[in-house]
Amino acid sequence: MPMTNTLGLLNEISTALEALKSTGQEQILYLTRPPLTEEDEDFLREALGSGRTTIVSNEGNITAWRLTGIPCVWWGEYRDEIERVVLKAIEIAPIPHLATCQRDDIDEGIAKLKAIQESGSVGGRR
Repeated sequence: MPMTNTLGLLNEISTALEALKSTGQEQILYLTRPPLTEEDEDFLREALGSGRTTIVSNEGNITAWRLTGIPCVWWGEYRDEIERVVLKAIEIAPIPHLATCQRDDIDEGIAKLKAIQESGSVGGRR
């Protein structure tokens, strides 16, 4: 039987999905405060189900998001340098925020493509 925290989280997820649909507002729910028991986490994982998409970022520490069986609901795990999970979160968004390109990344991509176009080569090759 799930604890009140887990049922409350399911309600928050549902409310956040409604907000995403009506306003486009994305939301992150941190699973560390209040902490979930192992039983609650198992219940939550089962309730949300499993999707087919996983996004992993190896920039710095490893961060992974797994799409749940509920569209736009992502289970995120953030690991430290020794790969210990230090943060778990549910992100309600079409794509997790940290997995999207930031403006600086786009600028860098534009500059790289322009340099290739101007030089006619990639990495010194023509």
